[in-house]
Amino acid sequence: MNPNLAQQAIRAAVEGNWQHAAQLNRTILQENPADIEAMLRLANALTQLGKTKEAASIYEKVLKLDRYNTFAQRALLKLKKMKRGKKRVTPELHGLETMFLEEPGKTKTVGLVHTAPPAVLAHLDAGQRVLLVPRRHRISVTTEEGVYVGRLPDDLSVRLLGFISGGNKYEAVAKGVNTTEVKVFIQETYRCPKFEKTPSFFHEGNNSAGEQL
Repeated sequence: MNPNLAQQAIRAAVEGNWQHAAQLNRTILQENPADIEAMLRLANALTQLGKTKEAASIYEKVLKLDRYNTFAQRALLKLKKMKRGKKRVTPELHGLETMFLEEPGKTKTVGLVHTAPPAVLAHLDAGQRVLLVPRRHRISVTTEEGVYVGRLPDDLSVRLLGFISGGNKYEAVAKGVNTTEVKVFIQETYRCPKFEKTPSFFHEGNNSAGEQL
């Protein structure tokens, strides 16, 4: 599958082109019917197009695959309330669209290692802000309340520790969440002048082993 297809779908949603967004996500799902993120994006686009019955059906499919998916739970609840009260969609329903828009060198989605127990992860929401907590040789990830979620892979921890000690700043949010794994979306929010020409992240396949901070 075209690795940029998901980003094209996100950008279409950001631009309010919901028909195109729906089409792109359907294409993704033809190749990978269990892609939960594409399912959520498709359901969101359908909601914006007024096809709430189909959107609700997709959210229900998400919950069959991941019964703890809190975003699908909340969205489905909103749709039920909309049906009863005939209310229009609020911007909150598609707030994740802009949040995960990638920018080369400045953003990265990564799976955490040594994650917290399922009982903890079950309370983590997609789109929830998390904290990157530098340690001596690693970076832990916690909720804003200080609850441990997991930690970044060692190679990425080492790289970001160098940038953070040099003055760079980063923010992170939970992206893909279930009771066994967590993906976080990390965004560089400030780049120190001495790192002006040094990107924080590399695309998959790029060899960064020789890069020096």
